[in-house]
Amino acid sequence: MSLVFPPRPLLGAAAALAACAVLAGCTDNASSASTDASNERQVNVTSTNTDCALSSRTAPSGNLTFSVTNNGSKVTEFYLLADDGLRIIAEVENIGPGLSRDLVVTAVPGQYLTACKPGMIGDGIRADFKISDSGADTAPTGDEAEMVAEANRQYGSYVKDQTEQLLTETKKFASLYKAGKDDAARALYPVARQHWERIETVAESFGDLDPKMDLREADLAKGEEWTGWHRMEKDLWPADAQGYRPLDRAARAKYADDLVANTSDHTASAMAPSQASAVRPTGVMICTSAVRASPVARTRDQGRIRANRPNTSAPCCSHPTSRCTSSVAPTTL
Repeated sequence: MSLVFPPRPLLGAAAALAACAVLAGCTDNASSASTDASNERQVNVTSTNTDCALSSRTAPSGNLTFSVTNNGSKVTEFYLLADDGLRIIAEVENIGPGLSRDLVVTAVPGQYLTACKPGMIGDGIRADFKISDSGADTAPTGDEAEMVAEANRQYGSYVKDQTEQLLTETKKFASLYKAGKDDAARALYPVARQHWERIETVAESFGDLDPKMDLREADLAKGEEWTGWHRMEKDLWPADAQGYRPLDRAARAKYADDLVANTSDHTASAMAPSQASAVRPTGVMICTSAVRASPVARTRDQGRIRANRPNTSAPCCSHPTSRCTSSVAPTTL
């Protein structure tokens, strides 16, 4: 997932370029690491429709390369997750059948999870992964350390700005939806949601608010109640859902009020002093090449927002000829 700065940016062009240089990079796969299985810093990943096989479940800290090959029939993704299973340390997406992609990441010692996501939906096929302490220094130093600190500070300000705008637009949207003004609500839907999309890289920072607000129907667990943006989206475009029965006014009010309440909680969390230094784009690929208007590439980003806004979610390294590099260590969000 990439970060795209808003029309009224808080980050200057120089800072944006600095963040790209320090936090991530995109290089051609022609220069990717050797596939020598004896290299302890390279982990070969074979993804199929039903399996996610790794050549090793351990690796030393420092620069690691996950070479991912898709032997399945579905487009897949590969994730390195923190041990809580929520925080994304690094990811590589849109790996088509028969294709291979490299994910290069600088990782600190600790317990992690790996996940392949055939079809790019659900929790994926997960397994434990351990990174041992090699003694390698993984922290940025000198000018790079200063650039990272400044990027994190400005990103925290950016998140606060976007959460404020999200709450304002969400209240407007919920009011229109409850009043049955569907045309106006449909028009405002992508406008309001864009603020959520812009900060979704740190959505896991706010506990269970992410699934309450942004869960898609395909990702529902058995017995789980569906709430949030996409529940209301389905109701606003009933013709796109075969055999769907629209919600009555009472149900609409319930979901609208719930969305506003959760968004308010989200905003309060983002504004808390303790959160200011914790919110940062952990493990996120941040590249200026993604700052351009284009159709949304993520196939799981379903619904009207895909057709109504610039690309604010496709990773800069989603192109099949690219390699993603992240040097951001896992942090407590």
